[in-house]
Amino acid sequence: MKKTLHTSVALLILLYMVSCSSDIDGIYARWRAFLRVSPVTAAPQLHTAANNPGMFCRVTFTPTHYVFSDADGKSSTIARTALESYGGEPEAVAGFIIGTPAIPNLNGNFELVAYDLACPACYLPDYITRSLTFTGHTQVSCTRCLRDYNLNNGGIASNIDPAARLFRYRISYSPGQNVLVVQN
Repeated sequence: MKKTLHTSVALLILLYMVSCSSDIDGIYARWRAFLRVSPVTAAPQLHTAANNPGMFCRVTFTPTHYVFSDADGKSSTIARTALESYGGEPEAVAGFIIGTPAIPNLNGNFELVAYDLACPACYLPDYITRSLTFTGHTQVSCTRCLRDYNLNNGGIASNIDPAARLFRYRISYSPGQNVLVVQN
């Protein structure tokens, strides 16, 4: 009896650890992504999005520059260096949406997030990279499939198909060093 109880407890602990780790890994996209921006303060839209809850910016690429734009239509550019262009353009990434949700996470912190700019509902079945557009400060929309994504709640679609969610990437930001990196 004592042996089966220990075995059962050990099995439950193992299942709990496995289920937690797959949930954490499951929130990030499986595609390669890379973005390095320094100095962040040179792009007012990115700096604002990285430091203020409820603010987001779109990051798109040209061969020589990054373009940062906010929901109000203001934009700025930064020249790309060889280090920042390292790895080329990922095939699934249309650009990024970077910002800080207005709703804190379960720890009470406002966590900086990075999403793919491509609509996942259009990309997954048809490999169509349709860029999302701001329809509000914390809402983006796809003009092809008409899905709206709420940036405050993990990028979940707020209409049509609530199971759809934006592709998310790992992000780190060091205000002291003035460097932001998105990397999967």
